[in-house]
Amino acid sequence: TVELFIHVKRLGWGIFLDSWILVDFMLLVFGVYDVYFGLRSIESASDWSYSTGHKLQLGSAMRAIRLIRPVSLVRHSSGLGQLWVLVSGIASTLRSLAWISLLLGAIMFMVASYLTLIVGQATDHLPTPSEVALALSTPGDAAAFDNVHIWPELSQFFGNIGRSMLTCLQLVTLDNWYVVSREVSLRDVNSA
Repeated sequence: TVELFIHVKRLGWGIFLDSWILVDFMLLVFGVYDVYFGLRSIESASDWSYSTGHKLQLGSAMRAIRLIRPVSLVRHSSGLGQLWVLVSGIASTLRSLAWISLLLGAIMFMVASYLTLIVGQATDHLPTPSEVALALSTPGDAAAFDNVHIWPELSQFFGNIGRSMLTCLQLVTLDNWYVVSREVSLRDVNSA
């Protein structure tokens, strides 16, 4: 707060043309906003509402953005040229990572769509009525249940595209991949 007032006093209102100063000003406004609603919610706990809590979360997110401020200091100091090269390299790397993430998300969406159609919406995993009747008529015969294989978690893993995308992420990160792969390998995907 004091730093911004010193800048305005020293350089005038034209400093707001610099994007970093504008970001600092917005962070200052959101910080004051956050403190105001934080103190107001503490003194009147009975008036607490979802909207007040949401405003506090917005202020917390803006506080996290304050980590950008040291980047401005590095850029404007003359002795830290190599550090600025490093910071700008990280920024350009983040742009590349964003494009790669978008590409991987698109690929995962296509694979999840395919898996939802082939595995999640396929009806070949359901036993026919005659197989169920045979299995129920011979309760002691384990061989009667060989053809009856029901995976109850099928809709949990492949019920819709969102769940299939999470399952793909689970398979890529090798998190309980054997549970999913074993059940999918028991399916006859050629009949779908």
